[in-house]
Amino acid sequence: MKMLGNSAKRRLKELLEYVYRLGQMNQEPVFSIDEYGQFHVKQSQLMDCTGIQLDSMDDEGMPVWLKIERLKRNPHPEVPGEIAEWITISHDPDQSVKVKDSLIKTLPEQESTKLVQSGLVSEQDVQRSLHETQRQLILKDVHLRLDSMPELRDKIDTFINTTWHAWAKKERPKRKTIKLYDAFFNAQQNLEAQNDKQPLELV
Repeated sequence: MKMLGNSAKRRLKELLEYVYRLGQMNQEPVFSIDEYGQFHVKQSQLMDCTGIQLDSMDDEGMPVWLKIERLKRNPHPEVPGEIAEWITISHDPDQSVKVKDSLIKTLPEQESTKLVQSGLVSEQDVQRSLHETQRQLILKDVHLRLDSMPELRDKIDTFINTTWHAWAKKERPKRKTIKLYDAFFNAQQNLEAQNDKQPLELV
């Protein structure tokens, strides 16, 4: 096995340096934080956030620049049974509640007749059901329209404007902090798993 001489070692080092510099030339330098493709956040975005403390002290009196609590998501409020089938609600407070304009229910003929007599359903919105009869009951497909049910509409509006809005208003700042916590946690994982080819620096 031959050992490289000093001249060969120098040429090999220069060659490796050339390849390294050539590789750097293919990477566009970033001159603005907003152009940085990986996670970045400005301190102004952390101010007055729920569960986030800046420039605090730990239990041993040591300065801590940033402290983020690990908050938990709260599920959306329980929907009252009588309006549950009329609305679609998400666990994301930024997603508005979706209200159905109408729905079709299969009911016994006696119930559908009562709805027609009460004026909540028109006769044109009641059709013979394609389902088989159950215990000699005649079934009807009833097309229910929310516009014809003002009391139900009021209950839906009350739920959205009070219960749901109160939950969403309280939950939104928590969700913002949770997203920041996850982003910082992932950045920490990447820093711990970094290699020499793609080093990361926390600034």
